[in-house]
Parts: sequence; C-alpha cells; structure tokens
Amino acid sequence: LAATQRSFIMMHAFKTPFMGYACEWSPFESNKLAIATAQHFGVVGNGKQHILQVDTKGVIEKSSILSSIPSSAQMMQPLPCKQLAIFNTNDGIYDCAWSEVNENHVISACGDGTIRLWDIISHSNPLRAYTGHNAEVYAVDWNIVSKQHFVSGSWDQSIKLWDPMRAVCLGNFLGHRAVIYDVVWCPHNNFLFASTSEDRHLLLWDQRKPSNQMRSQQNDGSAAVLAIPGHQHEILSCDFSKYDKNIIVTGSC
Repeated sequence: LAATQRSFIMMHAFKTPFMGYACEWSPFESNKLAIATAQHFGVVGNGKQHILQVDTKGVIEKSSILSSIPSSAQMMQPLPCKQLAIFNTNDGIYDCAWSEVNENHVISACGDGTIRLWDIISHSNPLRAYTGHNAEVYAVDWNIVSKQHFVSGSWDQSIKLWDPMRAVCLGNFLGHRAVIYDVVWCPHNNFLFASTSEDRHLLLWDQRKPSNQMRSQQNDGSAAVLAIPGHQHEILSCDFSKYDKNIIVTGSC
C-alpha cells in the first residue's frame, strides 16, 4: 500500500429484510449496533429490532481520519456482521435507543403507539411496553447526562418523559401543531431536550416544566422553553453540538 499510495476502505454489510429507519451504536461497547426497521417503508406491516456485533478493527485502513482518504479509494468486499438478537413487532419500528445504565437494554419506538424495552440476553421479551401515546411513536432518546429517563415523540403531537424502571410517564409536553419526527436530549444539560415536527418548528423543552393541561386550541408552542420557526417545510431531525452547548442543527425536507 505504501509503495503504490493506494487506499482501501473496508466496510461491513448486513441485509435487513425490512427498511431501515434508525441505527445506534452502544454507549458501552464499540462493536454493538442496534438497527430499527419497518416493513413496506413503515406504511403498513411489521417491524424488527436487530442487534448486531461488528468487528470495528480495520474498518478504514491507512488512516482513521476520513478527510485523508482520497476519492479514488477502492472499496473492499463488504464484511459480514454477526446478529446477536432480533425482536419482532406487529407494527413498524421507527427509532431505537440504548439504555445509558444497562448495556443489554434497548428501547424501540413502535407504530402501535408503544415503546418496547428489550434485553438482548434475555429469553423473555419485551421486558416492558410503555403505553400512553395515541399514534405512532416516531422518536426516542435516552438522557445521556442523568441517564435515568428517556423521552418519546409521537405522531399524536405529544412528547412524553418516562421512568424506564417503573414504566411510568412522568410528564407530557404539548406544543407542536403536527406530527413529531425527532426528539433529542442535550448532552450538556440534564433537563434540556429538543424536538422537531411537521409544523416546521424546533422546540426546546425543560423536563421540569411539562404541560399542565391538554393541548390548547392555539397550540403555539408556548409550553416550550423556546420555539424556533426553522424551515419552510417539515423538520425531520435535529441534534445538539457535542462541543458547543449553544449550537443545534436541524434537517428539513
């Protein structure tokens, strides 16, 4: 390689029977990956939650810095991944998140309005099913600061805060005027999370200040800490900068 200055990119491949909606690396083990999938593009059909083991050594040869790899780099034959577990649901799975306190626990956002908690080494699954949403759950995220709670965003236009061990909803957050596509915890603040929606707004929330009543007729985001009209079309995703607490990015259609 050194003599010819040629670069080779090695990658892994795993063919899921359904369409992939989300993939998340384990916060405990660098070679474990959770993949959420839904049949028929999530319009109708079942779901599968895959747990994979990936040999991450040598995924990129020559350099660990992507920018140093020229565009002429050659792709090697994809390497297989080992499936550690698979969990089936009657409706599509649109998102997933790893527990921040148990390396074997994964939650799935399901099309039947539930969030399912799986244990990848248990023979009795799901461990819990969190109910309360009235439509598809499209996003879930675990608090990476306190590690004690997770949030879920649904097409019923609500966000819910959960205690995973007691399967108890700790609060409802109402303010979006359309279906919710993403919800993400801030990596710098124990109480702050963000959400995006078809209503073209980014909302910031304080988990200590849930909505006191059901959604008002105006539903103008006033329950949120901050409402930002970010795009001309629906906002599908958002993420906080890991390096600057004042920066958040959004992606729209």
